[in-house]
Amino acid sequence: PATMTGLVNGTQYTFTVAAKNMAGMGAPSVPSATVLPVAAQVAQVIDFPQPDAQDYGTQLHLQASSSSALPVNFTTDTPLVCALTGATLSFQRVGTCVIHADQAGDAATLAAPQVTRSFDVLAVKPGMPAIASVHRVGPNAVDVEFTPPADDGGSPIIGYDVVVAPGGRAVSGSTSPIHVDGLSRGSEYRFTVS
Repeated sequence: PATMTGLVNGTQYTFTVAAKNMAGMGAPSVPSATVLPVAAQVAQVIDFPQPDAQDYGTQLHLQASSSSALPVNFTTDTPLVCALTGATLSFQRVGTCVIHADQAGDAATLAAPQVTRSFDVLAVKPGMPAIASVHRVGPNAVDVEFTPPADDGGSPIIGYDVVVAPGGRAVSGSTSPIHVDGLSRGSEYRFTVS
């Protein structure tokens, strides 16, 4: 085969072939189909640093770059743990967040190998419960009713403490109401729930 050099990428060409012998050059062939030479596609890689563990309820703006300088796109396998909008993650649940970085390439650049990162989303302290009422249920006891916090910190709440003031005594329970006994008749008390 004959190899043509010096062609300009992106310029269309047609080719003809003529035979040559001692008597000279013969008639050229019918022109070839139009050919558009292009440069060979260049490989690329993605630089996507490993994110640290993140707290529930926060956000993280992802940063990655490709060696081609083409934009990197992100996807997630775990949208219930980490919702993705553009390059911003919102951490909605405790668990493992899995993110993929991709760059599809273009006419001059091959697609980059996908880079995957995973990291933990950690629970934070729950929000504050709200005391609804305190009902006396005997001469030395009350029931403290409360509503759970609106935000569980990303992890199911496993219990509550009612703290009695003065004194600082804590009474534990798993749901509302929590029964507090051992109070002195005629004394004033304040209660907090956490």
